[in-house]
Amino acid sequence: MNLHQFYTRRAIGFLALLVLLALAAVFYSFNNFIYQEKQSNGIVAEPYRASLSGEYVCLPDNELASRQTDECVFGLKTDTGEYYGIDFFLMSQTHDPVEVGQRISANGSVVPVERLNAAQWRRYPIEGIFSVTDSLTILDKNTPGRVTILLGDAGTVADVAISPKEVVSDSRCPIAVECVWAGTVEVRTVLSTQVAHGEHVLTLGEPQIFGDYTVTLVGVTPVKPEEAILSSDYQFVYSVADNEL
Repeated sequence: MNLHQFYTRRAIGFLALLVLLALAAVFYSFNNFIYQEKQSNGIVAEPYRASLSGEYVCLPDNELASRQTDECVFGLKTDTGEYYGIDFFLMSQTHDPVEVGQRISANGSVVPVERLNAAQWRRYPIEGIFSVTDSLTILDKNTPGRVTILLGDAGTVADVAISPKEVVSDSRCPIAVECVWAGTVEVRTVLSTQVAHGEHVLTLGEPQIFGDYTVTLVGVTPVKPEEAILSSDYQFVYSVADNEL
């Protein structure tokens, strides 16, 4: 091999190396672009806090066509058509039973489906598991035994007139903040029947005996943002039970 051939092969090898380096750079740039796009669009598999509303449902089962079952796995179908598994085990207050078909609004945290290890969840077209922590509200207005009232207004259910007058405290965890304690709400409320009248401070989720009835503040909206809530924006859901039934 003469000197000319030697340098020709060296030049070809060098050019081939440059081509490989250029391809590697393009591949790296493309993958970095895809990653950045995912980040900018919020496509991340990390748990996050959320406020969701929608219908309490039995989740559709992708395997239902191949087997017979009466099993109902409860979940939430949001107003935008997405499905979430749901649990209430992290709630700091008690709540009335939620029935399939009711519309609810709640505050909590979501574990994306990518982080779920249990194979059972692959059967359902869910976005993740929604763990309700506080502010569970049944949105069906004025169902039997339940009434929704604006601050300063009045409503009647089961012969009990209810009028929320003042938010004494609202220590709920803001939606964008991670909190150890979910907090609560206290509302100065006037209760009246044909034979009794009184003013009470009702705490979210804690029953209050009033004559022959038990009155419970079961829901407060909106969920708490980082800034203050205007008094005119508050809505309260009260349930009333007859103690003699």
